[in-house]
Amino acid sequence: MTNYEMIRLTTENFHQFKTIFDPYSIENYDKRMDYWYKELSRNNRITFIYSVHNEFLGEAALIVDYKLIDSEERDYTILNQRLCLVEMTVKESHRNRGIGGQILDYLFEYAKNQGYSEMSLGVDLNNHNAKHLYMKRGFTKVIFEGEDESGKYIKLLKKL
Repeated sequence: MTNYEMIRLTTENFHQFKTIFDPYSIENYDKRMDYWYKELSRNNRITFIYSVHNEFLGEAALIVDYKLIDSEERDYTILNQRLCLVEMTVKESHRNRGIGGQILDYLFEYAKNQGYSEMSLGVDLNNHNAKHLYMKRGFTKVIFEGEDESGKYIKLLKKL
């Protein structure tokens, strides 16, 4: 296994965080980055970076409480009980190397240490790789099935 470290994202290292993403593959890239920065500043979005030799290769973000943001996704979180994994990305050039699993394992330990007993997430049904990874790591309970502008998706739950 590669020697890696998980770094909590701050407003000070946010510029380096942006290097994980290909701005041409993300719709409304600048708008999304502004939104993520604001959520990070409000301490409702907890983001961890997977770093090897100071290169940011992956990230994952947790939302503590959806009631703090303008969202209809309130059942994804339960204050002091359930966190929601809202984003997980591995740099395209480093995918299929086990980084996603290492990030998830880190998040599970972090959540348990913070006193949470559940973690939820949403995944598009056509995102087979992500769905497989999440189910392999224990997100096995389907708590909702729906459809949005991106297509059909499910909300999954994992007991920690």
